[in-house]
Amino acid sequence: MALELVQGQAKILNRDVETHGYVSGSGGRVHGQMSSMRTVTLEVGNQIVNIKHKEPIVVTDGDYIVAVGVRKSNGVQSSCVANRNRSTRNDPPDMLAIICGVLLIVLGLPLCLFLIGIPFVALGGFALYMGLQMRKAKAMLDEALSRPMPVAMG
Repeated sequence: MALELVQGQAKILNRDVETHGYVSGSGGRVHGQMSSMRTVTLEVGNQIVNIKHKEPIVVTDGDYIVAVGVRKSNGVQSSCVANRNRSTRNDPPDMLAIICGVLLIVLGLPLCLFLIGIPFVALGGFALYMGLQMRKAKAMLDEALSRPMPVAMG
């Protein structure tokens, strides 16, 4: 799962909101939980970039976008994006994933004696790996943003 940096002028192909959740009720009482993710599909430097984030994604046609993500069959899946024209940025929660991963591993190691901890250690390892990948993506984005913006794009 190698990270890839994509940058250039953006052309918006699709903008959407994905909503997931449930609502249930019994005895006249209704409760539920909903969450929404904003999604934007862009063409950046002749490549398709899919962005999914809880926070608003500020981008218009012609903005200079820098995105870091993983190449998939339908384009680059990115959660670490910066808009250089508008000075906005969307970062993934890397520290939260790292802390959750470490806690799950620490909780699971003593429980491995009873074989109950093996899923905790596996899930913790995955969360730690994803957190470190997010941190690497943020570092790649910081390095790209430290370089001057191309004159033709500014």
